[in-house]
Amino acid sequence: MKRVERHIMRNCANLTDLAFKSKDLYNCATFTMRQNFIHNGKIINYPKMDKILK
Repeated sequence: MKRVERHIMRNCANLTDLAFKSKDLYNCATFTMRQNFIHNGKIINYPKMDKILK
């Protein structure tokens, strides 16, 4: 059994936009880390990832 809390917010375009941007940023960081590990065998630390994604 999964316990899930769900919040439904209507007419909140700004919040929806920020949520999608957050998801996209997370996916981009994960992809970059994975590709770097595959090609170089090293994991990127958070400060370096911050500089890469800015």
